[in-house]
Amino acid sequence: MESTEFAWRRDFGSGILRNYGVDNAFCWGFDSSYLGQGRTLKDGVNDKLVVFGIPRSGNSWLCRLLSHILKASLIDPYAQEKLGGVGMCHRTLDEEIAARGDFKQAVCLVRDLRDVAASYFVYYERQWKSKATRMPSPESFYYSYLRPRLVYLYDAENFALKYSLTGIPVVRYEDLSESTEFALRDLLFWMGLDAKEDQVRAAIDASKPLRGDESISMGGDLINASHFGLGMVGNWQTVIGSDLGAVISRDFSAHQEAWGYE
Repeated sequence: MESTEFAWRRDFGSGILRNYGVDNAFCWGFDSSYLGQGRTLKDGVNDKLVVFGIPRSGNSWLCRLLSHILKASLIDPYAQEKLGGVGMCHRTLDEEIAARGDFKQAVCLVRDLRDVAASYFVYYERQWKSKATRMPSPESFYYSYLRPRLVYLYDAENFALKYSLTGIPVVRYEDLSESTEFALRDLLFWMGLDAKEDQVRAAIDASKPLRGDESISMGGDLINASHFGLGMVGNWQTVIGSDLGAVISRDFSAHQEAWGYE
């Protein structure tokens, strides 16, 4: 009888997932010949490298890093089907994502959901300050706005798990933040991509946080400095407090435990 695991991977065996060998064994067990199997963005004019991640996980930063290394444009990979380049997508893995033939390379970015919540809250607090006289509490923000989206829109408990089970490499934001060069080179290896040390370092220098009125173009939209957080790790305690942090870890215990946030 066919295992549930194999059947699940077979059902998602088209589009981007072909590039990671889901018709064979798990890609985590590949040998050096795997590196010769991955396609590059040069294979087609609309080939894309997609960063899949829940919002406020550092997706824009990783996109900038990869676009500099590959000398590729920053795009909206979901909407701009005719363009090639690097971009982010917040959708959980489904049949439509799996069937996209222009998604040639991918990475899934994960982050402690307590820091995600803190980053969300600070971001919206900035927007509200000019429009409201009273800010909602972190608890009110979580239950009224963020939690429903994490549960029903992003399927946060299973978001990274689904992508990882296909063999798409996963990188933790915390590792990328703590040792950017090492984590980035490690990620490139798993993706079957090659980059020299000076290319990686140049990409890191070119992708530093925006300041003041600086902005970048991403998917045809100008993203200004206020969109980006401080990128701190473990800062959630000073923003949302330990009690709400414990609630988030309880609500999304599978994600937190799977990626080392407990």
